[in-house]
Amino acid sequence: QMSGPGPNCTGFISSKLTALDRLKILDMHNRFRQQMALNSASDLLGAGNMRQMSWDKQLEELATRWNEQCNPYRHDACRTTPDFNQVGQNIGYKFAVRLKATAEGILQRWFNEHHYMPRLYYNRLVNTSYYLLKGQLSLMRKKMTYVDFGHFTQLVWAKTTKVGCSVVRRKVMLHSITSLVCNYYPPGNYLFQPI
Repeated sequence: QMSGPGPNCTGFISSKLTALDRLKILDMHNRFRQQMALNSASDLLGAGNMRQMSWDKQLEELATRWNEQCNPYRHDACRTTPDFNQVGQNIGYKFAVRLKATAEGILQRWFNEHHYMPRLYYNRLVNTSYYLLKGQLSLMRKKMTYVDFGHFTQLVWAKTTKVGCSVVRRKVMLHSITSLVCNYYPPGNYLFQPI
């Protein structure tokens, strides 16, 4: 991966994080993890071994290099460092017309994926997505909707202790585009293991 905005990054504005940005992103991660640990939402199960996350500069730099390539639909295939031989990754983006899209909004969306996750997966993760049959009784009106909760499971994976994220802001025509890439160590989303 090259350093700096790649050729797909049209309308590039910025990828700089301030100390306050880092603190906000880290704080949101730890607050969501605390909610999970304390079972503070009716559809969450508690976690007795939830670790608190700390920010890691190497993981941030790795996330920034990938995020600046502006490939929001693909995960980085090469995301190891001398210190981290395996790294988990979440990628999200948000479009906005009038208001500025924020990293916090993307993080909230990842956490909200817990609404789609079957409760039995908390103790034994079988998959990170499935097709949900939505609609009315008539077969003509039913449709399959793909739901993914892999961002949520990585976000609250109990054994994960380090996170480093990158935020890229772009302006394409009338749209403000914010993309968020977060790298995690140790990674989560291991099938057939508890979250």
